[in-house]
Amino acid sequence: MSSSNRADVRDFLVTRRARITPQQAGLTFYGGNRRVPGLRREEVAMLAGVSADYYTRLEKGNRLHRSGRKRFRHPAVGSLDLLFEAMALEADEGLTLTAYAAEPGTPSHDGLRLLASRAATSRAEDVAPPPASR
Repeated sequence: MSSSNRADVRDFLVTRRARITPQQAGLTFYGGNRRVPGLRREEVAMLAGVSADYYTRLEKGNRLHRSGRKRFRHPAVGSLDLLFEAMALEADEGLTLTAYAAEPGTPSHDGLRLLASRAATSRAEDVAPPPASR
């Protein structure tokens, strides 16, 4: 992400956060002095269902999360055109969790379903008890 894009994202999130009061968001307001206008980062994170740390990184433009499209060639099902979401795992530096998905109704979707079925079948065969001998 370029530095100008990071600044745009930051400015957008900060200005939108400043426009909403805790009362407008349905949060209990206990009075007192607030250092920032509008919602605090922690309040936005809670309303969005994400951690405060994640929202803070998002607002500051730290990209620990990537998404996109990737093409694979698999020996059993051929070409797969997949969407992906990748997220760095903070607990173990250098590790990334990546999830792949195919758009429903596409040949890639059918290929992934076939691979999942094959994987489930081979796992079931691995844990199945041996046949009873006569």
